[in-house]
Amino acid sequence: MPRHPETTPQRGTRPYNRRHGTTPDEFREWLGLPVRSTSPLDVRSGIQQLTEQLFVSGGPDWAPSADTHFAMLREWMDTGITHYIPVHAEFDLGPYIEDATGIRVHHIGVDDDGQDKPAEWFNEIITVANAVLANPAHKLVVTCAHGINRGPSAALAIMLWQGWDALAALGAIRSVRPIANILYAEDAVRWHVLRTGGTEAEAHTAEQQVRDWFDRH
Repeated sequence: MPRHPETTPQRGTRPYNRRHGTTPDEFREWLGLPVRSTSPLDVRSGIQQLTEQLFVSGGPDWAPSADTHFAMLREWMDTGITHYIPVHAEFDLGPYIEDATGIRVHHIGVDDDGQDKPAEWFNEIITVANAVLANPAHKLVVTCAHGINRGPSAALAIMLWQGWDALAALGAIRSVRPIANILYAEDAVRWHVLRTGGTEAEAHTAEQQVRDWFDRH
């Protein structure tokens, strides 16, 4: 199946009541499900909490204006963020952000090209995240350009390593950041199964479970 990097995600496909004029978004609200934005620009700059120490956001490097850029960094500081993993490869503002905010930056960039993400990328993310999160006073935010594909996929890998069930982690990410497409989720679960001693058959099963989850959401 072709992948579409950093594109606007589509709404879910759950049934809804056309006869009474209920829109898909109204139906999702009624079910208590998040309503996915039709424009990533509307919500990409927000920061959302996944666990006590782990957060996702869009990249301040890609803020549409200087005011938004500075507002994002202020929000991160107010939230208590101590460490930042940007996973976009396009460029790195790490030295500037560290100097301006005191937040430690760990740049682990990859392209959002729709291609399989290697185990080495996830391994590097986990190495940094483990070191950061070992201190309970630390708070880590993970982002890519818009917080749609690479960033949420990296956050998923961290959650898997922390012991989360894959589908529960996907639901948690999507619930707080509805624009998250998590394009590399299959790569993350495959990496995790094999990294923790699983077999190829188990990795394929985990990937299929993720595909089935996306079909339902």
